Amino acid sequence: SSANGEGFQNLGAYLMMKGVNHYLELCVRNSASWFIQMSVLQIQKSNFFRQSKLGRK
Repeated sequence: SSANGEGFQNLGAYLMMKGVNHYLELCVRNSASWFIQMSVLQIQKSNFFRQSKLGRK
């Protein structure tokens, strides 16, 4: 039965590793898309400010 318990522990560790890897992957993907969205927003904002400055002249 000790071998059985060890198998369960290994399975638990394996599943935890898989879960952690999956979670990290999701985090990376989410932060990447968030970063892209923020970059796009920054670009749009700077373009808008540039246009409004040009419009004032």
